[in-house]
Amino acid sequence: MKYFTLLIGIITSLTISAQSNIDSTELKQIWNSNILSIINKDTSSLSKTINFPVSGLWSMFIGFNNNPETKHSKKEFFKNIDKFITPELSSSLSNQSYKDFEIHIELGFPEVTIAYGKKTPLDNGEMDEGALIFLFKKINGQWKLWSCTIVG
Repeated sequence: MKYFTLLIGIITSLTISAQSNIDSTELKQIWNSNILSIINKDTSSLSKTINFPVSGLWSMFIGFNNNPETKHSKKEFFKNIDKFITPELSSSLSNQSYKDFEIHIELGFPEVTIAYGKKTPLDNGEMDEGALIFLFKKINGQWKLWSCTIVG
C-alpha cells in the first residue's frame, strides 16, 4: 500500500508538472502556428505543423467511406483539403481563440484540443449534431496536429 501511495503521488506530481508547463504564451503560440494555418488554409505552414499521417476519423468527416483506421497520406490530405477546411470550419475557428483550448494529460504529457461543432439537416427534418476535434501534442519539441476525430 505504501508503494501504491508513492506511485499515485509521483503520477499526480508529473501530471501537475506537465499541465503547469503550458501557459498562455505557449497556448497563443499553438494558436498562431497551428490554428491560424488551418483558418487561412496555409498549406505551406500546415505541411510543417501536421504530423502525417493524421490519426483519427477526420477522413470520414470529408466523406471517405472507408475503414476509419485507414491512414491517409500527406498527398491525400492536401488533395482533399478543400473538403476538410471549409469556409464554415474556418469561420467557426475564427470565432474562437487560444482561450478555448482544452488541456488534457495523456500518459503524463499535455495534449491541447479544440473543437468545431457542426449541424447537418437530416431528411426527416431533424438536425444531426457533431463535432470535429483537433488534437495537438509536442512532437520533437514542436506542437503539431497529430489527430483529428469526429464525435456525434
